[in-house]
Amino acid sequence: FVSIYGAETLLGGGMRYIPGINATALVALLVCLASIVSVPRRRHAAYAMLVAALLIAIRMAADWHLRIEFATSISVLAMYGAIRLRSRWRDRAALIDPDTGLATLRALGGDLAARRAATGYVVMAKIHGYENILKTLTARQRAAYICKLGDRLRVGDPRLAVYVDGHHLAWVVDEADEDKVVAHLEGLRAIFAAPVTLDTQTIDVGITFGAAPITERNRERCIAAAFAAVE
Repeated sequence: FVSIYGAETLLGGGMRYIPGINATALVALLVCLASIVSVPRRRHAAYAMLVAALLIAIRMAADWHLRIEFATSISVLAMYGAIRLRSRWRDRAALIDPDTGLATLRALGGDLAARRAATGYVVMAKIHGYENILKTLTARQRAAYICKLGDRLRVGDPRLAVYVDGHHLAWVVDEADEDKVVAHLEGLRAIFAAPVTLDTQTIDVGITFGAAPITERNRERCIAAAFAAVE
C-alpha cells in the first residue's frame, strides 16, 4: 500500500508547500478586511465566512496538492477572536451598572442614537445628599435605595427604562408637549416627597428634575443638556 500511495502521488504531481508565515499573512489580511465592515451583521457574517474558508482549506489542501502550515494561522485567528470577545464583554458590562442592574447613561446614548423618532424629552433626576448616603449605607443598601427610586419613576409605566449614573437617574419621555412634561414631573415630585424605608432606616428623599428636548440635531448632546438643566 505504501508503494501504491507513493506511485499515485507521483502520478498526481508534486505537492506545493506554503509556509506558515504566508498563510498567516493571508488570514491576517482577511481578518483586517472583515473588521472594517461597518454593519455589525455583515461583519459577523464575514468572520463566519473566514472561519468556514479556513476549515474548507484544511480539508481540501491534500486534494489541491497543497501542504500548508495552518497552526500559526489558527493560533492568530483564535487570539483575535478571544480579544474581540473580551472587548465586547467589556462594552456590554459598561452598559449595566453592576450594583443596581440598571442600564447606564452610556446605554442611554446608544438607545437615543437608535431611536427612530426624534421627539420627546430626556429627563435627568439628581438625588440630593448622596454623599451622606454613601457614608451611612452599605453597598447593598445604596443599590436598594436607587432601585426603589427607579420604581417610583415607573409609577405610570412599569416598563419604563431607567438609566443610572452615580446620583443621577435618567429616562426618556415620549411626550412632546412641554407643559404636559412639566405636569408629569410635578406629579413625580409629589411622589418623591415620601421617605424611603430600607430595613429599619427611613431616608428622606430630595430630588431635582431637569429635562432637555430630543431633536434630530441634538441627539448626542441632549444628555449633556439634561445634565445642565438638572444643575
